[in-house]
Amino acid sequence: MAETTDVYQDVASADAGEEIRTLAGEALEHARELFRAEVALAKLELKTEAKRAALAAALAMFALMLLHAGFLVLIAAIILALSDQAPFVAVVGAVLIVLAAGAAFAAFAAFKRRHLVRTRANLSRDVALLRLRHE
Repeated sequence: MAETTDVYQDVASADAGEEIRTLAGEALEHARELFRAEVALAKLELKTEAKRAALAAALAMFALMLLHAGFLVLIAAIILALSDQAPFVAVVGAVLIVLAAGAAFAAFAAFKRRHLVRTRANLSRDVALLRLRHE
């Protein structure tokens, strides 16, 4: 009877060991899948931020171009001060400078750094969940 009990204990401990290996393998596979998903999300966010940065750069270049044109028109207004068209040229120059300022503000607003907000939030949540499971 003692031998039968030992055989049952050996089989039970072998089954428990196999279950632990299976669970560990599943946990590892889930961790890999989670890692792949986080990397994919980070790539998506980086692409989005790169597009925003490109838009901000384009707006900044546009602002600089308008600013340059505005100053050139104001210089032309000074040159034409002796003629009757100087006020019109000055207004055009001032409008170009105002447009340049608006484009510059739009560029600054478009280039706010966000530093992978969703990815960081997801990673923080995942770490918190892992800590809860280990406690």
